[in-house]
Amino acid sequence: MKRKTLVVLGMLFSLSVAACGGKPDSEVKEDTAVVNQSETQKEDTQAQTEQIETESETEEVPEVIHAVGEMVQLKHWEITVTNIQAADQITSDIWEFTPSGEGNKFAQVSVTVNNKGTESDTFLPSLVYNDDVMATIVYGDEEFTQTQLLNYDKDLATESIDAGASMEGEMIFEIPEAVASATDELLLQFQSGDEIVSYKLR
Repeated sequence: MKRKTLVVLGMLFSLSVAACGGKPDSEVKEDTAVVNQSETQKEDTQAQTEQIETESETEEVPEVIHAVGEMVQLKHWEITVTNIQAADQITSDIWEFTPSGEGNKFAQVSVTVNNKGTESDTFLPSLVYNDDVMATIVYGDEEFTQTQLLNYDKDLATESIDAGASMEGEMIFEIPEAVASATDELLLQFQSGDEIVSYKLR
């Protein structure tokens, strides 16, 4: 009698285990494969995203160099360089200017400037702050900053321009005669904050 009771209990225990045993091995394997596949796809997507971000960070935007006669926009200024010439001296109605360095020449750059802002502003201030514009001639590794000629009525330096108004004038640079007579590339750069626009003068 005890033996039969044990057999019955054993059968009941087996049925309970079978009922609570969960999914068959084949279904468990399929679930594991789906999870592994999902994780692999996630890793591949993450790797592709990191690669795109890396390429974006290392990709350099080519510098645009404008030709004389083209209009460029720099902050609220529209700038058009119209001409450049080298001179041993510059004269006005009553004044005569010569370069301070021996053997140097003046580079006279003719420019038209339009103030597209909402208030009057100085295009080329003598002291540059924040987004003020500064101009530089670049020859290879050499740079030449603008020279202000006091009492020269065509000099644009320190000239205030009303909002919506335009002004024609000259920017004056003092450069060595060797730079003036060379045939290598000569650039004029306008910079305002972290923005730079370049003209090819030669």
